[in-house]
Amino acid sequence: MNRGLRGGIVGVVLLATLSAGCSETRLWTGTFRSTEARPLAGVAGMEEGVYLELVIGHFGPDLAGIIRFYRDPEFLQPVPGACPCQYLLEGRYEDGALIFAFPSPSPCSAASGTLLAARLAGTDNGDRLEGPLGMDLRTAAVWTFQRRLKAQDLTEQDKECTPEGAGGAAEPRDDGMGDLEGDR
Repeated sequence: MNRGLRGGIVGVVLLATLSAGCSETRLWTGTFRSTEARPLAGVAGMEEGVYLELVIGHFGPDLAGIIRFYRDPEFLQPVPGACPCQYLLEGRYEDGALIFAFPSPSPCSAASGTLLAARLAGTDNGDRLEGPLGMDLRTAAVWTFQRRLKAQDLTEQDKECTPEGAGGAAEPRDDGMGDLEGDR
């Protein structure tokens, strides 16, 4: 086989491999909602059950996002006395699972040292996540999440989180978006 043809074949194979990889690097970007209320053991006000909404940004091995806490299956009423949302921490996509931590939503305090964690595996089509979520993943309840919105359907409001502390609003977070109020 001549050198030019071999180089062309290698180029096409490399391009196809990179294209296939790119399609999966953002597979989990979107909004997912729990399919049922589950207790968050050890979290004040959430022992009887809570609905969770995940807003995920997936970029290759990195994962960022927000988790929201609701009392009702319509995802309208926040849990009284708890933060309405928290940012995901240390998020990553590893071995087919989304792995992340987040501060406990109750009490709602920037100084809360309690972290919860999740290890959620997904289906091939990217519409469902399932796995343990809680303080200790070895004993945590298994949660199931169903996709609500895909990446292209997310609005700026979906990506906002303003957890409120016991003494007022939490520290403002510079997300690089500028002053949205002033932009209107």
